[in-house]
Amino acid sequence: MAAALTSRGATTKVLESGTTPSSTAIDAAVASAQGVDLVVVSTNNAYAVDASTGQPTTAAAAQTTLVRALLATGKPVVVAAMRNPYDVASFPEAPTVLDTFGYTTHQVESLVRVIFGEVKPVGRLPVSIPRADGTGVLFAFGHGLGY
Repeated sequence: MAAALTSRGATTKVLESGTTPSSTAIDAAVASAQGVDLVVVSTNNAYAVDASTGQPTTAAAAQTTLVRALLATGKPVVVAAMRNPYDVASFPEAPTVLDTFGYTTHQVESLVRVIFGEVKPVGRLPVSIPRADGTGVLFAFGHGLGY
């Protein structure tokens, strides 16, 4: 993703936190966000639930904490849900969530093209997205946008 952003003239700084960011990694991301114009954070299955407990997995909870901490900086944040559309339920307050449904080179390039306004995103959810608290549907099947 950084290479695709850089090829368009953006100055990038990559902080890798893995799928289970530690509190140290989250603090570093928040500190780094202070000096930038835009934060792009990717998630990978941030909505995963442990079937035995019904609670978010450790990785999902950590990713959600990271996204919410970055949103709290007041900087513009683009959340890129790299695996599935359910991640948005973990942080519905995020104003911009883009779903790529994967992380191939072509999917990441398409994500960056959308961020830079080179293409207009069009899409509809192939599933309904339930609210994380189980109180109903956050986004219904077929919800989407187009420009």
